[in-house]
Amino acid sequence: MNYFNASTASFAVSAFIVVCCAAAVLPAAAARSAASSSLSIIHLSDLHADPYFGTSQAFGASCKETSTPPGGLPGCDSSYALVQSTLADVAAVVQSEVRSGREALFVYTGDFLRHDMKRLPDNSRMSVATDVFSRIVADMASANLRGTASVPGARCHAVIGLHGTPASLRRRTVDSSNVRRNYHSGVSSEEGLAAAAIDSVGNEDFLPDYGFDVKTDINSTGTTLHNLTQTLQHHGFLSAAEAVQMNGCGYYSRDITLRATELTIRVVVLNTVLWSTELTPATDKKDPCHQFDFFTSQLQSASALGFQVIVLGHIPPCKHYWHFHFVDQYSSILQDYSDVVIAQLFGHEHRAGFGAMGGDASSCSSFPPMFIAGGITRKDMSNPQYSILRLDEVSDGDDELTAAVTAAATNWGAAAVHRRETGTRIRRRKQPGAPSLATSDVATRYLAADATQLSWAWGNQSLSDVLSLGPGQLSNCALLQAGNAFLADTSDAFWPYYQYHEGYVLSDASGSGSSAENSGPANQCDPKCQKHIACSTIAFTKEQVEGCH
Repeated sequence: MNYFNASTASFAVSAFIVVCCAAAVLPAAAARSAASSSLSIIHLSDLHADPYFGTSQAFGASCKETSTPPGGLPGCDSSYALVQSTLADVAAVVQSEVRSGREALFVYTGDFLRHDMKRLPDNSRMSVATDVFSRIVADMASANLRGTASVPGARCHAVIGLHGTPASLRRRTVDSSNVRRNYHSGVSSEEGLAAAAIDSVGNEDFLPDYGFDVKTDINSTGTTLHNLTQTLQHHGFLSAAEAVQMNGCGYYSRDITLRATELTIRVVVLNTVLWSTELTPATDKKDPCHQFDFFTSQLQSASALGFQVIVLGHIPPCKHYWHFHFVDQYSSILQDYSDVVIAQLFGHEHRAGFGAMGGDASSCSSFPPMFIAGGITRKDMSNPQYSILRLDEVSDGDDELTAAVTAAATNWGAAAVHRRETGTRIRRRKQPGAPSLATSDVATRYLAADATQLSWAWGNQSLSDVLSLGPGQLSNCALLQAGNAFLADTSDAFWPYYQYHEGYVLSDASGSGSSAENSGPANQCDPKCQKHIACSTIAFTKEQVEGCH
C-alpha cells in the first residue's frame, strides 16, 4: 500500500518557508493521533552544488554548455537552480506535514561541494568552497528554522546535547546526574515549528577530498571544516557549544524532545571520513580524534537518561568504504547499545537504499536498521531524490506495528529474534510514561523525467511496499532477509527495489529520461549489477564483503 500517494503530489513550490525542518505528508486517514509521538525525518544528502554549472569549468563533460537544462544531465553535479528547487520542494512538503500535527526533523548528511574541486585553481578553491557553504546555508536559513511566523500551534525544539573536547572524551565515565545538568532547552514558541535541523560533514566538504590530518587539523581555523562550522553557527544551525565540538573533528550531538510525550531523541552526528579508507593523510590511530570514545560516551549517557538515539553520518560502513577494523569497532559499540539506537542514517551512495548488519538470524536483532538517502547530484547517472522516514510510537501492548513486526519475526523463524526482540523493537530503557519510536516506513521524493521543468513527485512505492513488508516491518532482521533474497532472486522481485534505488527515472547518457516503471530491467541492471546492489545491503565486515562479492 502506498501511503505517500498522489494526494501530496501537487504542492506549490514557492518561498523557502520551512526548508530546514521537514516531514512526509500522509493522507488524513493514515495520520496518527497528535497525542502520540510521531516524528517525520526528511533526509537530504549529497547536493554537490557546482557554481560553474553550464560553463567550461563545470564538473562533467555534459554540463559545460549554457544550454544544459537546470535539472542537469547524467554525469552532472547540481546547478544552483536544482538546489533551490530541492529546498523549495522540501519547504512545501513541510508546511503540509507540520499542519497535520506530526513533529519533524531535517537532517543533511553532507557533501555540499561539487566533485573534483582539485581541478579548480589552487588560489580559488577555499573561497569557492566558502561561497558554496554560505549560499546554500543562507538559503536554508531563510526558511526560518527558528520557528517565527510559520504554522500556528506548533513548537520549535532546539535541545542541545552533552558536548566535550576530544581530549576530555578519553575513557571517561559518564555521571548521569551531571549529564542532565548539561542539557538545556532551546526556543519554544506556540507560533513556531515542530522541527530542528542537523548537518553532518561529507568527504567532498574537505579540501582536498577526504583531506583531514588527525594530527594537525583538529580545531584548526584554516580548513573547510572550520568555514562550514562557522557558517552553520552564523545562520543558527549550530549552537556555540556544537560549533566548538564540530570544529574539533567534525562530530557532535543534539537532543530533541518531542512535545507530545516528552520522549527525547539524541542524534549523534559522526564524521565517518575519519574511518574511511580514503582518509588523507592516512592514520594508524586506533581511534582517530577519539571519535569512538565520543560515540560510546553519547550512547552511555543516553542509556542512563532513557533517551533513544539516531546515528547520523555521511559514508556508510559498506563496500570497502571504511577500514574493516573500524567497521568491527563500530559494530561492537552498536551491539553493546542495541537497546538504545533505533536507526542509522547515511548518504554518499547517491542512491536510496538500506543496510542490514549482523549477517544472520542469530545476531541481526542486535543492530538497528540502516537507511541511505539518495543524492541530488547526477554524477553517477542516478536521478535526484531525497528520503522521508516516518517514526511512530510503539507500545509494549497490542499495537498495530507491534503485531506487524511480531509476524515478520515469526516468518523469519529465528529463535534469537524472539529472544532479543519484543514486537517492533528491542526493549529499551525509557522515560517513565514515554513511548518508544520505530521506523514505520520510508518514502522518496524524486525529480521528474524532464530536467528542464524541475518538477518533483512522490516515488510510486515506499520502501515497505518495495520489499513487500508492509508498514512497521522495517526491522534490521527483515531488511537482512530482503537483502539475502536479492542475492538469490532471478525473477522480477528485485526490480521494484531497483526503481526505488535509482530514483524512479532511468536516464541514458544523452539525458533522455524515462519513467522507471515503464522500463525493463534487462538494459539497466544485469546479474552482476544486481549482486553488487544486494551485497551492499548486507555485507559490512571483511568476511561478509569477501564472501558476498
